[in-house]
This record gives sequence, structure tokens and C-alpha cells, in this order.
Amino acid sequence: MSGATAPSRAFRLACAGSEPAAERCARAAGNVPGLEIVSIDEAEAVCVAHAPLERAAAALECLRAGKHVLLEAPVADDWPALDLLVAESAARGLRLTPLLPYRFQPACAAIREQVQLMPWGFPSSVEIALGRDDADARSLGLSGNGALGTAAHLLDLVRWTLGTEPQSVEPIQAAGAVRALKIELGHMASGVQVCWLADAPAWGWRIVFRGGDKELVLERPLPAADAELWVPLLADFAAACREGREPEVNTADALSGVGVARAAAVAWRSGKRAEIVRHHYEHDLDAKWERENRKPARA
Repeated sequence: MSGATAPSRAFRLACAGSEPAAERCARAAGNVPGLEIVSIDEAEAVCVAHAPLERAAAALECLRAGKHVLLEAPVADDWPALDLLVAESAARGLRLTPLLPYRFQPACAAIREQVQLMPWGFPSSVEIALGRDDADARSLGLSGNGALGTAAHLLDLVRWTLGTEPQSVEPIQAAGAVRALKIELGHMASGVQVCWLADAPAWGWRIVFRGGDKELVLERPLPAADAELWVPLLADFAAACREGREPEVNTADALSGVGVARAAAVAWRSGKRAEIVRHHYEHDLDAKWERENRKPARA
């Protein structure tokens, strides 16, 4: 990050766990001014990169030790585990941030601006395509994360791009796909279709936004390498922790991700449409926004 000035005191971050996120975080941290990788005991924050079923417990341990937490999305496997994470982070004034780096990339920000120029400021359809390996490598019986894999990140990116929350998840049949889901979101009759393709594409994944005569495509690999993707996320997280503010990616994003993952797991197991249950803390956030942004009544 050329031109950036490092703070006078380094923000101390530790990376824990055996998942690839730990290595990526450590490599990216070297490009963030004022960020230092240290041991867990010395750290102010921890990147929790544990396997899905171990993730929430490891994050809770870090929060109870007074450390901010970055962790893979979805951040928890069920509502009770999420309740503990949200309550602990709120009580201690700590940050709980899912690792969702895509929205910081210029290509993603540009797509978001272009989508807003579509008729009615919203696409008529969105399609997400991934390779088959991402679907086959995970166990549907264990967790919501297993039901989504990489798609959890892409659905968050669509949610952020469109500025609206998903309502339901439904298994569907789609040509050329070994698995497919329809996510009800916004005003789109066709919803967001997520397809795991039989023939793994060379580009890894692709999101297509269609509206009017426009077709906007976002695909992997993005211009930035894996480690570079994380640099702006880590920089914003460290600054937010120092300044006592919410990071760009925050608890609200964590809550939404768990809701979608849980609904996906139910839909896969039942073969039927599953409503996405909103966590009670999301309603608290809505009420807070209303209080802070309500216009005063005219006399």
C-alpha cells in the first residue's frame, strides 16, 4: 500500500488455526502499514482460521481473553453459538468481523455502481456459478458452511452490491449443475441462482447481473492475488479497532451470513424451500438505525 503512513504504534494481530485463511492473513499483514503479526498472548486481535465446527468455540475463547476477532464466514454453525459470540463481543466492546474481503476490491465496487444504473436500480436476475469441486468437498450433514462453501462469500457480495437481505433458500434443478440453489432476494422474480457446475470452469467462479439490456460480469480470478485481497480488509479492521468504530465488514454481516448458511443446510436436507430466520440482534440494529436516522417531526 504505497503512500500509506504507518501509525506510531503497531496493531498486534495473531493468526490461529490450520485453515488456509491463517496463512493468507499472515502474508497480507506484511503489506499493511502498522500491522504486526505476533503470538496469541501478545495480540490485540486474532484471525481465527479453524475448521467450521471448531471456529465459534475458538473465537469465543479469544473474545473472553479480551481480543478482537476476525474469522471465516459463516462465523458460527448455529444460533446458540452465534448468540454467545455476539453477546461476548458486545459486552466487551470488541470487534467481530467475518473474513469477507471481496467488497474492498475496485472491480466489485465498480459493479455495485453499475448495478445501481440498471432500470429501477436493481437487476432482473443474478446468477452465481462455481466449480463442482467446491460442492463435492464439503459435508452437507455437518454445517451450513458445508452447504455453501465459497458461495457464502459470493452471496454476501451480492447482498452488499444490491443493499438488501435474502429471504429464503430453495433447492432447484439447473442445466449442467450438480447442485443448485435459488435465493429469494429483493424484487427479483427469479431470485439469485447459485449453481455448482459439473465441468469446473477455468475461471473459478462467476457472478452475472442482468438488467434491461445490460449484463455485468464479475469473475475470479480478480486482478489481485489471494493475499492482496486481504490487505484493505485488514487495514480497515485494524483502524476500526484503534478508533473504536465498526469495521466496514462487521457483526451485521456475520449475522446475515449465518442466517443464509442455516437456511441452506435446512433446504438441502429437506429438499424444500427454507425461510431465512433473522437473528434478534439484527432487529436491534434496525431499531438503532431508525433512532439515529429518524427525522424530527415538524412542529
